Amino acid sequence: MPFLRVLFITLAVFFSFQAKEAASGERLIVYAAASMKEAVEEIARAYQSTCDCKIILSVGGTGMLARQVAQGAPAEIFISADKKWIEYLIEKQAINGKSIQIIAINQLIIAVAKSHSGNESALQLLGEKRFALADPLSVPAGRYAVEALKNLGEWEKIKLNAVQTENVRIALSMAARGDVSAAIVYASDLLVEPRVKEVFRFAPNLHSKIEYLAALTNIAHSKASSFLDFLNSQKAQAILQKFGFSVVTDK
Repeated sequence: MPFLRVLFITLAVFFSFQAKEAASGERLIVYAAASMKEAVEEIARAYQSTCDCKIILSVGGTGMLARQVAQGAPAEIFISADKKWIEYLIEKQAINGKSIQIIAINQLIIAVAKSHSGNESALQLLGEKRFALADPLSVPAGRYAVEALKNLGEWEKIKLNAVQTENVRIALSMAARGDVSAAIVYASDLLVEPRVKEVFRFAPNLHSKIEYLAALTNIAHSKASSFLDFLNSQKAQAILQKFGFSVVTDK
């Protein structure tokens, strides 16, 4: 009898704890472009301090994440590194088009390892040795890179040297380790990888405007819109600037 009583009490406490855990806050699943990883992590922590909720963050190449959302992944907010994948999800009827917000802008650069001491220009470097860029067929950073290089008249000359990666952070890491001579990445990436330095910045008119857009998916619960609004709050925008993103001034 004592054993059964102890077991009963233990089970009662366990299920009580589980119930409280379930009621203690809602989970909000956010899919975000890899280049926003650290910034969105800090924004999520800031938001969680104001709500009874838990942000579950999944980061990766924008194209890969967009396809997952289109196939029914449980994301409630999608943060894209360009407009193309947002338009794709509108066509797939996977996001709420009226909820779309531009939350930040970025710039495109060529980065090399800090130990690099060559005298060649950045574009010469791309033409002479292997360099990394994100896959232009699915990742915005890669598409911006190819667009800029084509406008400079360089892409056809150097494309055989390009190592295409799953997302921009992998390209960044390859340059940092010295696996490639350089990588075409975002200016914001420099703030999270101390082993690289900028050697060239593409003029903004060489490629489409680099805008980050956030939207609610069609399965988002009602409270998800509060986090979406928070992304454009003064606090969240300050965090984005801290991580090298620029404030959007022409919304």
